[in-house]
Amino acid sequence: MLARPGAPPPHVAQVVEELAAGVRSVVEGEARELLRGAGLPEPLWNPVLFLDGRFLAVPDAYWPQACVALEIDSRAWHLRPADHERSLARANRLTAAGLPVVRAPVQLRREPEPVLRELRTLLATGPHGPHARIGWRRAR
Repeated sequence: MLARPGAPPPHVAQVVEELAAGVRSVVEGEARELLRGAGLPEPLWNPVLFLDGRFLAVPDAYWPQACVALEIDSRAWHLRPADHERSLARANRLTAAGLPVVRAPVQLRREPEPVLRELRTLLATGPHGPHARIGWRRAR
């Protein structure tokens, strides 16, 4: 299929659309496509979360209506020990605040069904944890 004259090629338009949605990596883009294909609602990508007005974390994906976070933790972004520790600390803060956190380092590529099943269950049974106390804004 050819793009109309003057329009960016389809893959460029997709990247621009993903960046506008807050997607920051290839693996997050793949996760977004997988979630859409599975019929899950669109999460916020990399939002800045606040608990009672104080910074809490920036999860990879977040469903505000259910108060559920997804952490992808790809090896490309978490290979160094310091990066891995920051990722663990972020997930621990979210969990300590009462938010369910689904962690899916490589399962989304290899075996997505258990992750999708867990997300469906959490989204259907939410809101969870401190839903009324969580605020957010889109990352810049």
